[in-house]
Amino acid sequence: MYMALTEEQAREIRKLGITVIEWKWCVKENVNVFIYIMNKAIGKATGISL
Repeated sequence: MYMALTEEQAREIRKLGITVIEWKWCVKENVNVFIYIMNKAIGKATGISL
């Protein structure tokens, strides 16, 4: 699957705290981006990789 994003869209994605590649993976795998971001934050806070 190919997803073209503008630079402005990429900046908005990065403001969420994830990379564009992570965002594309979430979309491709049908993973809720909010849950992914929360899991990533919890993992950083606890030192556990989820």
